[in-house]
Amino acid sequence: MNRIGAGLAVLAAAALIGTPTVAYAAVPLPDLAVSFAPSAVEVGADGATVSAHVSNGGAVAASAVTLTLDLRKLSDAVVASTSDSRCTLKDEKVTCALGGIAAAGVVDVPALALERNGDAVGPAGTVAASVDGAEEDATPANDTASLSVTTAASGAELVVGAEDINTSATPVGPGDTKPFHGLVFNQGDTAATGATMTLDLRGFGAVAERYTDCTYVDDFPHDTGGEFVYGPDRVTCPLPELNPGAGLLFFNEKTGESAFNVQFGRNLPGPDSLSGAFSIQPGTGTSAAPQTLAKQPGPTFAEALARLQPATTARAQRVAVTDDLKSTAAFQVWTKANTLDVRATAAPVSGTAGQTVTLTYDVVNQGPSDGGGPNVLITAPSGTVLLPAKGCWTDGTDHVRRAESAKLRCTVDGRFPAVASGSGKVSLSVKLKIKSTPGTNGTVYAVSCCVGSTESNKANNTAKIVFSGGGGGTGTDADTDTAGGSGAGLPITGSPVALVALVGGVVLVLGVVLLLVVRRKRVS
Repeated sequence: MNRIGAGLAVLAAAALIGTPTVAYAAVPLPDLAVSFAPSAVEVGADGATVSAHVSNGGAVAASAVTLTLDLRKLSDAVVASTSDSRCTLKDEKVTCALGGIAAAGVVDVPALALERNGDAVGPAGTVAASVDGAEEDATPANDTASLSVTTAASGAELVVGAEDINTSATPVGPGDTKPFHGLVFNQGDTAATGATMTLDLRGFGAVAERYTDCTYVDDFPHDTGGEFVYGPDRVTCPLPELNPGAGLLFFNEKTGESAFNVQFGRNLPGPDSLSGAFSIQPGTGTSAAPQTLAKQPGPTFAEALARLQPATTARAQRVAVTDDLKSTAAFQVWTKANTLDVRATAAPVSGTAGQTVTLTYDVVNQGPSDGGGPNVLITAPSGTVLLPAKGCWTDGTDHVRRAESAKLRCTVDGRFPAVASGSGKVSLSVKLKIKSTPGTNGTVYAVSCCVGSTESNKANNTAKIVFSGGGGGTGTDADTDTAGGSGAGLPITGSPVALVALVGGVVLVLGVVLLLVVRRKRVS
């Protein structure tokens, strides 16, 4: 065989046997990815928040992760900003330093806030996102994402404003009537139809006017009237159609005439700063009222507004542009000093040691001022303890209900009107556990809460807790939890003579038995 043939034979053998190769192990890498969900956002009147979803699908952690949002392709129809502490906005780019992301880790970054700029509607460009880390990435293809941005019509956007009824230097009192100054404005881009407005005095006065197309609410329809004013304190009226940029004032700046005037009565608490609310409801819906007055003959609300309209639209628009108006506006009223008389009474209780009895007490606001609450402090008589009760907690604690208390503090939330309202009385009860003979030092002390009116008769704020005798059947046995009195047994009935004869017979029999026993012992 020649040398060429021998060489070919060697190559053929090497091909069949194979040549040794060097094996390289794959290095684990992080796999960062970014996405938007959804991949498009619509920016309306309320703006939009854009969140980027950053994940690491690799087998190892990624360090020094940076998210970048490129805003250069956004149109002038939107304005971008960021409030995330990890992000900065510079040169039309938002850069967010996210730090490390563990393997299989996920970070959601609310990196971008978009607001409409002008009235343009339609496509507004795109936002390009990219994510990068200190290490090489396993799949660079998913390191970028794109977000489509469009602007949408805001529709009708109604806002309201309200002025305070008076100032602290000119407080109102019983018998006063003051005008309400409010406005409504459509700052949207579509006409507003079917909207309603609500004026809520929250109990401190009454709306004087009666319009046939408005609904009135009176929480105390059975009040005594006269000098006491309880309602109607809420009124809801339909609004005429308001075009974009149009507004309404509910008063005339030149004459002082108002569509709504507020009346105040003897029940007005003070000195105080009380608040009411003026609100707008889009469409036709309002919440159900507790009670409404029958609609009465008279002008419509639309007719009243027509009388007040000269120059009101321009004024409403000017205020709406300079003030930060919302769909609800609060207003204040400052009031003169007034007094009230809170009286506490407690029904007598009876029971003996081992029983648990019910203590019932009443708190009445005799006025003239309305109050709040009331707040009550109950002191158990010596020999008794107070058991847990709803709305009460152990005195001296931070609203803790202990199993047994020497004193309980109890509250009733909300308004506490005077009796002239047709209400003004609160009836409550607590449980007393009798451990020994009850003392005479138990009391129920009640005061009004949360108003400036002063108490005119402090003597009747306190009622004594009185136990009427040892028995009475108003308690329950502490061990058996059965109703009962002092446990004296069945009542004695029948003739006293028969009772004496029965007792005498028993004594005679016992004497004979004893005599026989003594004789038997002597014989034995």
